[in-house]
Amino acid sequence: TNTTTNTKQLKVCPKESYHRFAIEKRHGKERKPFPQSLLWSVVRYPPKRDMSQLFFTAVSRQGMDPTDENVLRALRRSTLLRGRQTRFLLTTKLLEKNATDAAVRSHPDRLAEMIKTYITYHQDFIAVSERLKESFAVMTILWNLDPTDVLTLSAKRNGGYSHGWGQPGCAFDKSAFRSPVVQAYLDSDAYIGGHPDFMLYHAVNKSLDMTIDALGKDRVTKRMDEIQQWQDIAERECAASAIFPCSANGTFHPESKKNCYFDDSGCGYPCVDRVTDGKSLDDFLPQKQK
Repeated sequence: TNTTTNTKQLKVCPKESYHRFAIEKRHGKERKPFPQSLLWSVVRYPPKRDMSQLFFTAVSRQGMDPTDENVLRALRRSTLLRGRQTRFLLTTKLLEKNATDAAVRSHPDRLAEMIKTYITYHQDFIAVSERLKESFAVMTILWNLDPTDVLTLSAKRNGGYSHGWGQPGCAFDKSAFRSPVVQAYLDSDAYIGGHPDFMLYHAVNKSLDMTIDALGKDRVTKRMDEIQQWQDIAERECAASAIFPCSANGTFHPESKKNCYFDDSGCGYPCVDRVTDGKSLDDFLPQKQK
């Protein structure tokens, strides 16, 4: 996120672990050319994140049949899934790909120290996917942002199709589901006990709880309500004109590059900026309520 007020210089950093600016900031070097930038990320409940990634990649793009046997095999063997969020956010280049797995298996205290030293210390903010409304409310208060600065239109209106991630055109994303057999494994010690992301997820949730308490729950709730009111306005005014990479029938729209921040993120932002710029919530009240 670049906080410069000059919109012509706005640069949006995609979620890329080796993005040049992110690496420089993570390692404490001089942050040119983004001295006013803030580094933040999002964590998601590990079982939901792992199943979503598995269906997005293996099922929807690689054609894997999501039988219990195949899903369990992928969950047990895939280095793409286990600890991915922790590895993504670790800041040192010296850690091997599976370092977090070894750390959590033999030295949980070491993993806790790694999360504290290399993740929470270097990130300016970490949101929780399942608590985005609270996270965004807290983030806008901490960073003195306007409620309109965190408005985005949902990409889940494109009929299940998505673009990007090295794939040409649009691909249909099959919805992730969990059979009782798969759910039993996700609830087991075999899955939870060796998964670094659980510690990260609980640490970030605890930090969010403590920050809300420090700011005041009433203040955070009021900001959540303000953001939701602006969100409703943005959806009403801009949803129809937003251009997403993929339409509901899977047609790819290359012109979406000028209407989205990155891939299908932040689509419709020109309309959202235009509608909210210099306005207050009172400007959108019916005339008789003003």
